Parts: sequence; structure tokens; C-alpha cells
Amino acid sequence: SSCMTLTIVIYYTLNFADRRTKATRDDITDWNGKIHYAIDSNGDWFEIDDWTFETQKAFNRKLLSGVDFWDRAFMLRTPDNYDGFDFKVPPGEKGATYRPDVLCRFVMVGGVTSPYGSSSTDIDAHLTFDVVRPKKEWAEMAGFQNGRKTFRSNSELLIEDETIRTIWHELGHNLDQDHIQALLGNGSCSTNTKLDSRNECYATPAGMEANVMGNGVGLILANAQPWTDAIAEHTSTSPFAWGVSKKIMTPARKIADAPQPKPVLPGFPGSKEEKPEPETDKISEKE
Repeated sequence: SSCMTLTIVIYYTLNFADRRTKATRDDITDWNGKIHYAIDSNGDWFEIDDWTFETQKAFNRKLLSGVDFWDRAFMLRTPDNYDGFDFKVPPGEKGATYRPDVLCRFVMVGGVTSPYGSSSTDIDAHLTFDVVRPKKEWAEMAGFQNGRKTFRSNSELLIEDETIRTIWHELGHNLDQDHIQALLGNGSCSTNTKLDSRNECYATPAGMEANVMGNGVGLILANAQPWTDAIAEHTSTSPFAWGVSKKIMTPARKIADAPQPKPVLPGFPGSKEEKPEPETDKISEKE
């Protein structure tokens, strides 16, 4: 094998919320006596349309197309002191030792059947996305006016017309990635601080391509953190021991076998057959 693979698999379901189907949480959709509406991450209201079978299928295809952005994006270099993946070519004691690197894979599984041999009904979904269809025109009535032009999604609430960049971003959150400034060390921008929606948390430093976990589509090596954390857990190593590269499918590297100890000949120090020192006559002092 030229490389190992480490696959993060997320089992998911889509809940297409509208007038007929409630959202999974009460604070996502509601009815005010006149219209059905969805509430975005900023607390703004948007009137919603019903889903059709065709629009549901189209959204599912869009979501899965976002998986390709993260799949095969990184390669992990196996540490020099970890031999758990080593193999011999040809097999056997006389073969040369090779150490493969690890390809980072990402798979999302939805629907009826899992490709891993089990029915998805037997597996608890890791994620449930509520998806809504905001109307193209905002309602113009007393008590229901919205000055915003953009629905603010999050990692569990998406809309039909979601941009592919937003899907990449939200899938990054579902891979436990923080916004770019948190990835670079700004703890106040961590998603568990409730301050991560500030504009500065999305800002990519000057000279760096705008990051997908900010306002861009770029990737840096820190974006491989979900895989370095996972490989460390599986191998009982430190995540910092694994190098990261965006150059994928690097060939396994040949490892020099440890030199065999030279046989120790009889009569030399270290030999089990070392000859004893000749005894010398003891001369007693005369008083």
C-alpha cells in the first residue's frame, strides 16, 4: 500500500421544515397566525415556502457536493518513531521496511443504507440538519418586516439557496473546527465562547488566503486538526507528532533497518565465552 487512510464518517439526516413538517427545535420555525416563518441565527424572521420532492433531492445533492471540499484535502506524515503502519516489500524478514503516510478522508452517509454494511436505521445520526426555504420576497406587513437581505445559517440550520462556500464552512464546524482566528490561537473566537460570530473571528491575517473558516475558501495546515486529533487517539500518540501536507498521495518512504549487532568473538569483552584472566601467585609480605 502506498498510503494509509483515515476516514471521518458522519451519519446525518435532513429535516426539511415547512408548514407540514416541524423543525427539530421550537426556536427554528413558527407560525404567527398568518404566515409560517423561520428564525435565523440572528433572531430575524423569514417567511418560508413548502418543500417539494425535487427541491429536497436537489438540496441533498448540494450538501454532498460540499463533502468533496474536505475529502482528500490533507496528508499526514507518520512520525519517525511510530512503526504501527510499517510493512515489508517483499513480505518477510528479508524485505525492505516502508512507512506509509495517512490520507485524510471525509464521508457523509445519509439515506436508507449505509455503505458499511448496516442499515442507517440501526445507527444514530451524528447530525440532523434543519433546512428551510425562505421566500424570495420579504413579507411587507405590520409586525413582520425584515431589513436583512441574508439569512444567517449555522451548523444545524441551512437554507435551500445556501452558497457552496457556506456549506463548506458549516461542514467545517461539523468537523469540530473553530473560526480561523481560533484555529490560529485566539481563544476568544472559539465556538464555545458565544463570541465567535464577531467579524474579527472571521478575519484571515494579511498575506494569507482568506480561509474557509473565515470569509474565504482557502485552507491552511491547521484545518487538518480533526484528522490529527483522530489519528492521535487511534495510535496513542501526540497530534503534534504528525506532520501535515496538502500534497496528497505521497509514496511510502523506505525506512533503514536498525543495524544488527555484530557477533562477539570468544576472548573479547562482551563474549559469553570470554577467557578468564590468568591467576597470579599471591606473594605474602614477610613481617
